[in-house]
This record gives sequence, C-alpha cells and structure tokens, in this order.
Amino acid sequence: MRSLWEISIILVMILSACGGLAGEPEIVATMPVSQSAAHTQTPDVLPDTMPNLEMGAVVYQTNCVRCHGESARGDGELVLNGQIPPLMDFNSGERQAQSSPVEWFDIVTNGRLETLMPPWSGSLSNTERWAVTMYLYSLAYSPQQISAGETIYQASCAECHGENATGTSEAPAIAGIFERSDSAAAQLIANGTANMPAFIDFSAEEITNVIAYLRTVGSGTLSSDSGAEIDEAIEPTLGTISGTVINGSMDGVIPQNMVVQLHVVDRSFNEQIIETRLNSDGTFRFDDILIDPNHGFVATIFYQGSYFTSDFIPGDFGMTQIDLPITLYEPTNDPSVLRIEEITAQIFADAESLQVVEIITLTNMSDHVFIGEEAISSPDRITLQFPLPEQATYLDIGDERYRISDDGQFVMDTQAVLPDKPHIVHLGYTLPYDGSVILNQQMPYPFAGMINVLIGTDGVVIQSNQLQPLG
Repeated sequence: MRSLWEISIILVMILSACGGLAGEPEIVATMPVSQSAAHTQTPDVLPDTMPNLEMGAVVYQTNCVRCHGESARGDGELVLNGQIPPLMDFNSGERQAQSSPVEWFDIVTNGRLETLMPPWSGSLSNTERWAVTMYLYSLAYSPQQISAGETIYQASCAECHGENATGTSEAPAIAGIFERSDSAAAQLIANGTANMPAFIDFSAEEITNVIAYLRTVGSGTLSSDSGAEIDEAIEPTLGTISGTVINGSMDGVIPQNMVVQLHVVDRSFNEQIIETRLNSDGTFRFDDILIDPNHGFVATIFYQGSYFTSDFIPGDFGMTQIDLPITLYEPTNDPSVLRIEEITAQIFADAESLQVVEIITLTNMSDHVFIGEEAISSPDRITLQFPLPEQATYLDIGDERYRISDDGQFVMDTQAVLPDKPHIVHLGYTLPYDGSVILNQQMPYPFAGMINVLIGTDGVVIQSNQLQPLG
C-alpha cells in the first residue's frame, strides 16, 4: 500500500487521429491493484423469497436516478450532459431476454468498469441489491402481461407448483427463476423437462406472460392489476414501529432525549414525517402507525452533525410490528482514517477540450464517522476536498452534495464518510486541449488500490510512467 498522503496522477494525452466517439470506452491503462481492492466474485447466494419490488424502487430512486433516469430509460442527467456513456433502457425487455437476474445482480454487486458503474456491495445489503435488481428486471413487464400470466399460471401450473409458485407435494417451487434469462425460461416452459411436461399449446405471448407473473409473484409488485383488487379487499392494519439506537464507536455513548424521525414513503415517493423522542435506554417507539403495503418505512436520527438511518422496510398485509434499528457513530475529522481504494477515469476529447469524469471510491478505516471541520450551512459541512488539475473547469453535475470553492480550484463533498462502507465520489472537469495535454491531478488522501483509465474517443493515446497499458 502506498503510504503517501498525496498521490499525483500524471498523464500525457495525445490526439493522433480523432475519429469521434467510440461505441464502448476502451480500458487502456491501469495501475496495479492491491489485494484489498481486487475484484471478488458474487457470492452464490440466491434470495429465499422473491425480492420486494417496492424496496427496489426506493433503492433505485435513492442511488441510481442520476445515471439511469427517473424511469430507468438510460436518460439520467449524467448521460444527458455527456459525463457518462449512453445506458440501456431497462423498460425495453431486450436485455431481460439475453441475461438472467443473477447476472444483473453481479453487475450491481461488483460494478461495471467500462460504463463507470460503481460496485454497490459495500453500500447496499444483499437484500437491497436483490430488490433493486428485480425491480429493474420487472420494468419490462406490463400490468396486463402480469395479470394475463397469473390467469394462465393458476389454470395450468398452480395444481403442481402451488398457488404462489412456492411448491406443493406434487412438485417443487419454480426453479431457476433467478438463474435463467427470459429466453431460457421460455424454452424451459415450451420444451419441458424430465419432470415437467412441455406446454406446446402455449403461444409465445402466453409464455412471456407466465414468465412476467413468475418474476413478480409475491414480490410486492408495483403495477399489478390484481394487486389493486387485493388492496381494496384487505384493510391495512395499525401497528407499532420501534427500534434501538446503538453507538458503533468504542468510545461512544447513547444520546439522551434526541428526536427520532419516522419517514413514511408511498409509491409515488411522497413522504410523511412523524417524530418521537429517544428513551434513556436507546429505544424508540411509534404506536398506531398504519402499516400499508403501499408504504415503506425508514427511521433517522441527527447526531453530532450527521444523519444516521435505519434500513428501509416495506409494509405488508397483516404486518403489525416493524423493527428499525439505527447505528450511529462519533465524529472525527482526522483524514488519516481515509483510504482511496479505487479511481476510475473516463476521458473524452474533441478538437478544443478534454472532458474527464472520475469515480473515486474511499473507505473509512476507523469506527468513527468522518466529517469536515468547516461548516457551510446546517447541516452541511465540507467533508472531502479534491483539487482540480491546473486550468481545469469543474463540470457541475447538478448534485447539491458537491460544491466548488470560490476560486474554482477545489471540488468539495459534503457527505459524511461512514465506517466500513465504500464512499463514492463523482468528479468531472474539462481541460483546454489542442492536440496534446499534460494532466497532473493531486489526490489528497492515502491511496491503496487501483487506477483505471478509459478512453471514450478514438485516436487518443495516453503516456504515463505510473500506469500499465492493457492489451
């Protein structure tokens, strides 16, 4: 591991013959990876039950919209302003036909370098990653398809596989729902197996509808027509939402009499906030809360300059109690607890300018939350500062989390860095470019990982004594 407080990335870029934008960015150089930053395979862990699509929708809106767009059509603001390459439309169904949910889950977990997709294995739980995976996978299915598929399934499949596809004594639950693409699942239904007859009388459309139903059954479907009928037939219940606040810092204490907020979020992402006080033993409780399957719940607390949150839990019919524990941490402003684990830079060039987009992944090695010393406006503080290269102009990505210094030389991140979770920073800037340029960028925190450089313009050549060329 490099022990330098500051690492300087020096690249010489020469435009040998500008051929326009390449279709897929080429990974042209990389700094050797440390053992801690090596790619790990996705654990062979499949969900025991169908992931909850409402949870997936919240995860998506919280973490993915700026790249993939509000409706997941690949038209997020970072795509529209050219900072990342065009992305797929999850609503089209083309990728669902070609690849399985477990392949999508692997991308969510480990990221995809060539499209600047960061890994979410450290930021999202296994449950949250499966939820957002299946939420995106299900976007290609219409309510009409799901409803038609349920009718066919109940008439032709439920007797053996069970009303909700969970299995009976006659046949097990539907197998391979996560491991097969839509095309592979369609072939299985049409051709059968040694233990299941071939459904040769089903049309291609009917098979597609059955698959749509199987992908969403029991998953809190956001748009199922049959679900709307159930909503009217079964009344939501009043219940209790409670939790315990613990301090994850060894020298920490449990705050007394602090405000805990319960955020109730509906399917349209409208929010209601209810408040209570923390008890002396660190517990909190909200009574007589309407636990509706159309709502999700998350608890937050503000402590020592930072917000701390529970997991997001969707409601369900018959649910009368939800547990929302919160872990908070004591603050620190000691930068020695930080490590840069990975830097991925994508470079585009035209005749006059060079555009650089970076994803910087940091880790907080301590058991304290890292916050900055300088307050901007409550509750924002300058947490991290990254100097821009000389003559660089900051690309505003429209996220209020980031600020630019008055002199235009530093990009400032206001988000606190939690312990043991990847902290991802998006950074973009342009440089004047007349055929060649030297890019010298300082990284002000200890570096312990990999640097990847991707070229998005044909004809650009990189020269560097620090990076190793690939291919």
